[in-house]
Amino acid sequence: MLAKGQIDLHGNNTSTDSFNSTNSNYSTNGRYDKAKSRDHGDVATNSQIVDGVNAGNANIKGHASTGPDGSVAIGSNGAIGDKAWVDSGKKGVQDGHVTDDTNVEIPDPEVPFSTGITPTGGQYPALTGPTYDYILTNGNYILSSFTGKVLVTGSAKLFVTSSFNFTGQDKITIEPGGSLEVYVAAASATLGGNGVVNNTGDAISFIYYGMKSNTSLKFNGNAAFTGVVYAPYAGFELGGGGNDAYDFVGASVTKSVMMKGHFNFHYDESLARRFPIRRYVVYSWNELDPNL
Repeated sequence: MLAKGQIDLHGNNTSTDSFNSTNSNYSTNGRYDKAKSRDHGDVATNSQIVDGVNAGNANIKGHASTGPDGSVAIGSNGAIGDKAWVDSGKKGVQDGHVTDDTNVEIPDPEVPFSTGITPTGGQYPALTGPTYDYILTNGNYILSSFTGKVLVTGSAKLFVTSSFNFTGQDKITIEPGGSLEVYVAAASATLGGNGVVNNTGDAISFIYYGMKSNTSLKFNGNAAFTGVVYAPYAGFELGGGGNDAYDFVGASVTKSVMMKGHFNFHYDESLARRFPIRRYVVYSWNELDPNL
């Protein structure tokens, strides 16, 4: 969980941990398994302010970090540390698990295409299946308003220019073998209830890119979410939370985070190398003679 600004974990029964969907030692069939979980559920902000991370009473299995001279606040029932520290019921901060050295480059997302088609809906499977407002297969799509019942069966990329709103019975269903990258220019966006049903079980199969004009993203989830949120100009507000320990699987990069509900945040460590925007990678170098 990374932000440019403040991270405020005000929710009840909030926790973070990690797993690795590409390693069977740390996942089961590529999915989060509490018994195989790890402690890289880090929470970090570039912010240099006092209480840049307000951990509240959350159980953070990992590190909490701010920008230089920033600080981390923790409640009386909160815990920040490795898996053994947190699982043993210890409170407070384990030595070495809070720092003020975060300085992460967060580039702006860009829409990777300039033209696209308008998606259509229908029954799937044809004649016998349920009816969808949009069925996305392989290709690039552009819509002004994105809402309703959506099925993704192929590798789809969608640019949404004006409105993104999934509430009530609206939902995006991603079938095994499908994936969706959605680029949202709408000022505000909402994902509620069963907003994204990612049947692949892989967070990389659903990526939400918030463009510079996308300044608000509200997530009111009552079911498990598996995906990635990359919206560096959006205030990310999470409310609600599911009835089990799955809740939010993947990663998020936003302007700020406000958590108001019960959430278990499970970072997929494999995203560090699989996500299209990632840390610097050295491809080549020149060795210099230090005596010259």
